[in-house]
Amino acid sequence: MLKRIAASLGHRAIAAGAHVPDVASFRAFDQQARTMRLIRKLDINLVLDVGANRGFWSQHLRQSGYTGAIMTFEPLAANAPAIAAKRNGDPNWHAMACALGKEDGTADFNMIVTGEDDETVLSSFLPLKGKGSRTQVETVEVKRLDGFLPMIREIVPDARIFLKMDTQGFDANVVAGAGALIDQVRLLQSEVSVVPLYEGMVHYTDSLSEYEKLGFRLADLFVVNRMPDGTVLEYDCLMMRG
Repeated sequence: MLKRIAASLGHRAIAAGAHVPDVASFRAFDQQARTMRLIRKLDINLVLDVGANRGFWSQHLRQSGYTGAIMTFEPLAANAPAIAAKRNGDPNWHAMACALGKEDGTADFNMIVTGEDDETVLSSFLPLKGKGSRTQVETVEVKRLDGFLPMIREIVPDARIFLKMDTQGFDANVVAGAGALIDQVRLLQSEVSVVPLYEGMVHYTDSLSEYEKLGFRLADLFVVNRMPDGTVLEYDCLMMRG
């Protein structure tokens, strides 16, 4: 009865022009809660945080109750101190100072900066579409994920992996460099683009199709950003094996 009354009032409010505030913090908590449920359901014991930036995502994972192993991959030297501070001596959090890709080597990493304090707002191996803000370039080390297999076996002998990627258009290259290790990935998160921010960025439907070919199915889609007209710019897609 109470649910029906609440639903009726809600629909009447919508008819009157009311809307539920799109509060980013609420959406973030909902996404984190849904992600943690899948981590527990799939018995994940190793999280690979690819494109870790300053380590906030892994820190939030710890704060949400995940106690298993973490490996962060972040190529920008400027972000290393922030990651170290968030690790705070955590023996089960391993920080790798490199990017992941489909081949070992080095590559130029584009950092789009804005403001007087040179704050980085976007960063990718791919060039930004159209005319953007000032770009700085840093040459970084790139490694294949399957090259870390010996280390992974040492950290977690029977790894059940959550591969989280936020590489601004480079996620497909990360997966290509996983090789046979992809078979140990039970949960995958990828930032997929509806409207490409970078040149050569894969469309989200193509990304989802490729992940499905690898044996994953869609568990959830979370809006990351919207265009000024309200249409979706990017999603975080959460996919589980099976």
